[in-house]
Amino acid sequence: MIHVVCPNPALDRTLFLKTLEINGVSRAVSSQDLLGGKGFNVIRSFKVDDKNTPYIIHSFLGGYTGEYLQTLIQKEDVSSVIT
Repeated sequence: MIHVVCPNPALDRTLFLKTLEINGVSRAVSSQDLLGGKGFNVIRSFKVDDKNTPYIIHSFLGGYTGEYLQTLIQKEDVSSVIT
């Protein structure tokens, strides 16, 4: 089993634009939220390349963003121990 420690979890938000207006107002048409931080990026690569190796991620979450990250962890079916 692989244990990954992620002391710096983050929420990565990507905004999609229809057009980019230089020196103007550019409005997003949609957005996508992903688990961020080095540990979650490592786990994402394990899920793509090696589906047979068991893994677990250890991290710290707090506040509103932490609650939202917890729902993303459950949605992506990531084995985790959250403190």
